Amino acid sequence: MEINKIKKYFSLKTKITLIVIIFTLFILGLIFVISFLNIKKDLREDLKNRLLNMTSIAALQVDGDQHDILKNRTDENTDVYINIKNKLIKIRDAGSDISDVYTLRENENKDIAFIVDAETDPSQISHIGDVYSDANKFLKDNFMTISKPITESQFYTDQWGTTISGYAPFYDSNGKRAGVLGLDVEASSILKRERNIIFNYLIIYLFCVIITLFFSIYLSKKLIKSIKILNESIKNNKTFLSLSQNDEFGELTETIKSTFDNLDLAQKQSKEQLAEKIKILERTNKLMIGRELEMIKLKKEINELKNN
Repeated sequence: MEINKIKKYFSLKTKITLIVIIFTLFILGLIFVISFLNIKKDLREDLKNRLLNMTSIAALQVDGDQHDILKNRTDENTDVYINIKNKLIKIRDAGSDISDVYTLRENENKDIAFIVDAETDPSQISHIGDVYSDANKFLKDNFMTISKPITESQFYTDQWGTTISGYAPFYDSNGKRAGVLGLDVEASSILKRERNIIFNYLIIYLFCVIITLFFSIYLSKKLIKSIKILNESIKNNKTFLSLSQNDEFGELTETIKSTFDNLDLAQKQSKEQLAEKIKILERTNKLMIGRELEMIKLKKEINELKNN
């Protein structure tokens, strides 16, 4: 019987612990997720704003009239091409996270083609007229209508890595769009910061889990102790023991103790009243017995007088 009760206590303790842990971790998890999403959004919005500004300024460095002169790969040896390329290289090197700067133009087949690329690695460079075959959907959908600086909404992964790109048009002296400047920013720094934030959140979350675990165990122990005291008091009819706590648990035990004291007082008063009534009844019985004896004696005397 005692074993079953112990099992019940541990079962209740486990339930209380789990309820506190689950509720706390749910709230903390929700707060962390919302916080991380907001921070992630702010980081990426900040990156997009910086990218938009860099792309806008970079596009102003390209002379549209000179850019129109470049038609095929043989023009890569001209001063015009070298001059534009050097400007793009300076723009790329000015930013620590800029991976590439290049100009684009639509060819006669309505394809997006590279014109000048800041890349210096012969194995990676895009030459005049090379079709941008793996251009993402965003660029393909918006290339013909780019009339002001824009940025992609998502990171994009291609053969050059994971980047986010900005695009800005540049014009010739007649105001006609001569091409579009593209500027790629490496996403590695932002992704690294996001991973660091997640890692820090996980450390904090783990710390909160440990604190919550200890708190829930402490809370459940106090509650179980109060229940045990109540149970023992009811079972053994003993004087109630207070937990001597200046909190809700102490108030609870004091209230229950007061209830038992009142019950004991009421029981004592009931016993005293019962004893008093028994005494009255005993006196009444004695009086009734005395009267009956007198009546018997009187009847006997009457009968004797009749016989005489």
